[in-house]
Amino acid sequence: MSRGGASSSRAVVASLAACGLVVSMMFTLVMPLLPRFPALLQASVGNASWMATSTMLAGAVATPIVGRLADMYGKRRMLLASLAALVTGSVICALAPGLAPMLAGRVLQGAASGVIPLGISILRDRLPAAQVPMAIGVISSTVGMGAGAGLLAGGLVVDHLPWRTVFWLSAAVGAVSATVAYAVLPSAEPAGRGRVDWIGSAGLSVVLLGVLIPITKGAEWGWGSWFTLLALTLAVLVAPLWSAYQLRTRHPIVDLRGAAAPPVLLCHVAAGFIGFAGVANFLATTVMVQLPTSTGYGFGASLTTVGFCLLPGTMVFLVLSPVSARLVHARDAAFPLVLGSLVMGAGYVLRLNATDSLWHIAITSLITASGGALTFAALPGLLMEHVPRRDTAAANAINALFRAIGSALASATLAGLQTGFSAGGDGHPAGTAFTVFFVTAAGAALACALLASVVRRFPPRPNL
Repeated sequence: MSRGGASSSRAVVASLAACGLVVSMMFTLVMPLLPRFPALLQASVGNASWMATSTMLAGAVATPIVGRLADMYGKRRMLLASLAALVTGSVICALAPGLAPMLAGRVLQGAASGVIPLGISILRDRLPAAQVPMAIGVISSTVGMGAGAGLLAGGLVVDHLPWRTVFWLSAAVGAVSATVAYAVLPSAEPAGRGRVDWIGSAGLSVVLLGVLIPITKGAEWGWGSWFTLLALTLAVLVAPLWSAYQLRTRHPIVDLRGAAAPPVLLCHVAAGFIGFAGVANFLATTVMVQLPTSTGYGFGASLTTVGFCLLPGTMVFLVLSPVSARLVHARDAAFPLVLGSLVMGAGYVLRLNATDSLWHIAITSLITASGGALTFAALPGLLMEHVPRRDTAAANAINALFRAIGSALASATLAGLQTGFSAGGDGHPAGTAFTVFFVTAAGAALACALLASVVRRFPPRPNL
């Protein structure tokens, strides 16, 4: 490759990495503000909690739809549209006088979640095959880096600046990333195919919301509450009808036949386990570091301190993602996925006794994040070995959706364990809750390693 071509490739990777980092930050940037939102927005605690939940739900619904639209109408176009939604949502939040417009802005921010799978798909189209694994590693690293950076940046902003600065900051970095992407990414793309499956999109949205809303709010509402049961019932009723329609229509929003191919389906299930194991470390650290010292394992620290505890694990994504790419080149995509899953599992076992100091928390968190860095960078490469080029964006989007579902299950599991293992009248959970949580996360990591080992037995399909 010429020097100009190499420079162009580096610019594409850097631009897409910046976009992924910005989008990943949206989920954690507001966490330092969550305790303040009820007073700031004159809302109940339950309603204010939708400031975090709405973004996750919007991302889960939008990602597979945007992925399919990208395969039809162009990945660059949909990436820029997603970033435009992020910037618009950020400005709405910065100016919003109350909870309702603030939630609308957060939904638009979440709708940009498809940027990372879109970026991975663009890499497959634009880069030489030899450069793709390394570039995927860089893009995938933004998932972990953005989550940690968002929490730290949000804490620093809230501690020293007016709270709406958080949203002006996200609008600014989103606008800069979109401008750079517009200038750097090639505009010529293959002609689109098919049409928009609006009925399938609506059905998919109903099914996903019917499943994810109870997962994220069930502990708060009660698993036997009428709204939880209504949402789950709606999902159960709509899912078979939606599936039947997807199998019959010419241009489905989700290619169920392709997604059901054994290696592809196993990659998606593995993504769910990675989502659980990958976010469990972040969730547990966030809660444990803030709990009072009277619990026997908490540290009574601020969210800014949480951010610093997670910072080494955040940075390791950038360091180990290229290592994962080299392992892919030297062995295969399954090898770093298995290795990373086992490292994650070992990290959670070590976390069982990491309650003496913040340094212990930071070190064991770093070990767990190291495994996550290897897995996040390797899984897209393993998936693309079994997916035709024309369906790259949609397949990566579905994979990201499974990872989001796993992350939501981790959050719901921790919330349920905190409620189920109460330490007494002070409302704080017993240490047993975190013991069970870490063991469960280790099991999820081991399950991912087993699935990757099975996928490795399937031959890659031709790169068409």
